[in-house]
Amino acid sequence: MCGIVTLYNKRQMPVRQEAISAMTGVILHRGPDDDGFHLEDNIALGFRRLSIIDVEGGHQPLFNETRDIWIIGNGEIYNYKELQQWLKDAGHVFHTDSDIETILHLYEEVGTDAPKHLRGMFGFTIYDSRKKRLFGARDHFGIKPLYYVETNDSIGVASEIKSLLELPGFTREVNHNGFYHYLTFQYVPDPETMYQGIYRIPPAHSFIIENDQIKLERYWDVEFKPDESKPFSYFVEGTRSVMLESIDKHRISEVPRGAFLSSGVDSSSIVAMLR
Repeated sequence: MCGIVTLYNKRQMPVRQEAISAMTGVILHRGPDDDGFHLEDNIALGFRRLSIIDVEGGHQPLFNETRDIWIIGNGEIYNYKELQQWLKDAGHVFHTDSDIETILHLYEEVGTDAPKHLRGMFGFTIYDSRKKRLFGARDHFGIKPLYYVETNDSIGVASEIKSLLELPGFTREVNHNGFYHYLTFQYVPDPETMYQGIYRIPPAHSFIIENDQIKLERYWDVEFKPDESKPFSYFVEGTRSVMLESIDKHRISEVPRGAFLSSGVDSSSIVAMLR
């Protein structure tokens, strides 16, 4: 699971360690194995780690060869081995075997197009000190959570709302529109939450924080254009092939794996293929 916290102070106000520590402290349950911080001027990155890949060497925040680009990330990148080899061939030097470090060097190679190349579930923030810019993204289907808030003095991004409630200067108020949605639908639709001023970063969206502003942009959208000239058997075998390949990718781990079963057709099929 893991948890990430990003704090950006406006008007170049330095970030205090106590502020970012308070924001990570309330998500200890997401990462009981380790924590890490990077503070630089008005920007801070905070991390809580649950060790799954590169258990010994995957401490975060991670940095590039010249220590001017830093990353914190939550999730798993299932195609990181292929990306890692491509990036090594391009001359990038890896300090760990962490899948999150792959995102860092991918950003060096392709910039803000990095999320388009990723396969997996993720929420991450990259600090590019050369451009004085924070860049991050949430995965294509929004499997991993990511929230943001903006106050008069700062901008915060985090894996959970409770971290943003610790943001200095944030006043807790109920979002009545979100509350009405909850009473109607039993959930609050994106991008709103139950708190006034706190929003979800939607699935398949990236963000940039610079010049005291946060901007969101969609990087991917689903397309459904079936070739109806194909026989039914083509789609049956195609579905089976895609599921087997996807499940094989999901098996990457350095710790024991398990499965939650609802006893339905979908989860039972997945576990059968996993075996």
